[in-house]
Amino acid sequence: MKTITVKLFVTLCALSACTDYQKAKPTASASAEKVYMVLYFSDGEKDFKSVGETILLNTGETVKVQRGVVRPDLSLITQDWNRKFLPAAKAPPTPGTVELSLDRSNGVVCKGEVCAYLYDICPHVSMWQTGMKCQTFSRMKGD
Repeated sequence: MKTITVKLFVTLCALSACTDYQKAKPTASASAEKVYMVLYFSDGEKDFKSVGETILLNTGETVKVQRGVVRPDLSLITQDWNRKFLPAAKAPPTPGTVELSLDRSNGVVCKGEVCAYLYDICPHVSMWQTGMKCQTFSRMKGD
């Protein structure tokens, strides 16, 4: 009887693994606005200092986005925060080159059909001095 109980337990565990909860993929709503990517900051494949990667938008805003999901061509990716990304973020907004859909209400950004969760949306750096804050989204690392 003990052997049957153990086999039944193992079988149930194996079956439950097949029905693990699958996370829904993020999608933008119909109200998503069209924005353009100016520059993309990545510190590599792993999160060493922070969660996610940062995109500079043509609006002058920066968005912290789920790692590796909506990465552009290599020409727009930088790993130099102090000499390349931060000066671009402090400069007046410039036109971008990669079209994105930004859904501010749901915290999602899409590049074509591929969408990623946002961790935050921050105003242009000059607005921080006036007290404007970032809009943050409740996300867990790995979401």
